[in-house]
Amino acid sequence: MPHSPPSSLCSIKGGRRISTTSGYPAPSTAYKLLSDLSLPALPLFKSLASHPPSKVAIIDYNHHHPISTPHAHTYSNLLQSISLGRTRLLQLYGAPAADLDTGTGTNELCNLHGARVAFLVGNSFNWVATLFAVWAAGGVAVPLCAAHQLKEMAYVVADSGAGLVLGSREFLEKVEEVVEVVRREKGVQLEGGVRVGGIEGLFSPPPSGEGEVGPAGVVLPKSDIDTSTLLYKRALIIYTSGTTSLPKGVVTTHLHLSAQSASLKLAWNYSPTDHLLHILPLHHVHGILNCTLTPLLSGATIEFLLQPFNAANVLTRLAQGAPGGGREKITLLMAVPTIYTRLLERYHSADMGSEQRVALTQALSSLRLAVSGSSSLPTSVRSAWAEISGGGSLLERYGMTEVGMAVSCGLDSTLQPAGAVGWVLPGYEVGLRSQSPPQSSSPNPTGTIAQEGEVLIRGPGVFTEYWNRPSSTTSSEFLPASYTPDTILTPGLGTPFPELEKQAIVGVGEGVDIPTPLSPSSYPWFKTGDFARLSPPLPLSTPTLTTPPLILLGRLTTDILKSGSEKLSALEIEHAILQTSLPISEVAVVGLPSLKWGDLVAAVVVLKPGHGVDEGWDEERVERDLRAELKRCVAGWKVPKVVRVVETLGRNAMGKVAKRDLVRRVFPGWRGEEN
Repeated sequence: MPHSPPSSLCSIKGGRRISTTSGYPAPSTAYKLLSDLSLPALPLFKSLASHPPSKVAIIDYNHHHPISTPHAHTYSNLLQSISLGRTRLLQLYGAPAADLDTGTGTNELCNLHGARVAFLVGNSFNWVATLFAVWAAGGVAVPLCAAHQLKEMAYVVADSGAGLVLGSREFLEKVEEVVEVVRREKGVQLEGGVRVGGIEGLFSPPPSGEGEVGPAGVVLPKSDIDTSTLLYKRALIIYTSGTTSLPKGVVTTHLHLSAQSASLKLAWNYSPTDHLLHILPLHHVHGILNCTLTPLLSGATIEFLLQPFNAANVLTRLAQGAPGGGREKITLLMAVPTIYTRLLERYHSADMGSEQRVALTQALSSLRLAVSGSSSLPTSVRSAWAEISGGGSLLERYGMTEVGMAVSCGLDSTLQPAGAVGWVLPGYEVGLRSQSPPQSSSPNPTGTIAQEGEVLIRGPGVFTEYWNRPSSTTSSEFLPASYTPDTILTPGLGTPFPELEKQAIVGVGEGVDIPTPLSPSSYPWFKTGDFARLSPPLPLSTPTLTTPPLILLGRLTTDILKSGSEKLSALEIEHAILQTSLPISEVAVVGLPSLKWGDLVAAVVVLKPGHGVDEGWDEERVERDLRAELKRCVAGWKVPKVVRVVETLGRNAMGKVAKRDLVRRVFPGWRGEEN
């Protein structure tokens, strides 16, 4: 059974509820509820307390039962579990003698004082309750990934300085092994050592003691937290995918997360009627921000499917939401291109009957929003999805761990141009910093010079530090607020935050007054390391389109190639390859060192099933046919001079290819001789 309080579990069709209150509580009621539960009045917690208590917040599945045994948890259940978890954290693990970050020794952060708490929990109600309990206790959450190797998890634990590592029952043994690696191989001697705990203990009533009486008679330590102070404190450390270097811990505060969620809620129209099917990992911003925090902020329902990802289970659950399917309709689906590819393959497999396909098309056509992100969406996948979903579209967006989501296409299919990632979202500004003199002096709609360049982003949702890195390292990633990029893009699909959203971000109300600047121009520019260009404006006469959409060309370090005198985008070449008639399912374009070319363009491809050497598709034929077809549709300097066929590109959990590792694996002896 999921490791939450017995009273927090009820079946989909019924079960005991802690609260029978219906309707939305008044703001004063929400504040009183938080006070009664000894929870800080953070924007997220205030939102949770304002939703109808009996509304289902999360649906999950027992890891020892099939997909047919879902369990529903209400917003009331969630709040009570957060309160119990906070209490148990404080009583079981105590408080450091001094603030681990500032050494002040104050009780400013209600006892955990910013201590890092790492946890390995499956995608479930318990993952969410653990995250929120850490925040409620004043800790900094460090989520771990079950798909990572022990040494990878040990790196995160050691680098973050986590003094406590929690695990759910199925991962507790692995957590103990991770901590042993930290102790033995990393040589880490943290103050008080590294402790291990099971989350079952978090959600069990603690012994009585001094404090307030909370849920089910549990005695709660009095919360003396200053919300206006906590808002600016560290909340979360997410480690980057490390595709170009060792993973870095990106630190986000409660203010950063509130701003990111408020922006996304406004842009994508999250609402209490939404039902999101959650199929993404919970150690990346996509799964945490887009699929967890923002839906819960909005009063929606999240349904977690069991991990690891299983295409058959996902399609089965989607079909169950079709008319007559017997389950709630799914309105939101968010994934990466690799997942959409696997769903398409499963849809067209011989195991899928005609009736199932009809039900799936009905279910997919009723999705309010399907989002693709984390890597470029091939045009072939976009087109194939439209075919099986009755004309449905996949919305592309652009974001990263450091900023949340900053750019997105529009909800209407007419505002989803192929190849573009969209327009700037509310609360952000995007700049383009030229890497060379502009090729054109024609003004763009913002009145600056139209060009391509490195992407700069600023706003209240942008992070301010990498964990455990010198301040000079973080400062080198920013340009001052006074810097003027060659092109500045402002929110293009709407207006900046309305006053209501400002209040949601900063937590204004009932004695909390936080003078936080929300204008993006008040913040420094973050240098993303990505390269982009402006797309030609869409042929639409709508007043909301104040800027042209943005086209992402790739990472400056790995995707922008300099071959001869030409600057090339690996992503553009990859798109062109996937649109050829060859049976190629995946491709990564890389630059190999060459005395003649600088970067010699090479393509590493994966062929579709049934197209191997035995079927006549040897590497020589693939290279010959691919080069011949590309020469008819792209400039000659964009045609790969070397093509290799592999079984897998080696993507990470979010579908990204570590291209440097790929080059070392596929071209181990390459020294530039072939040029």
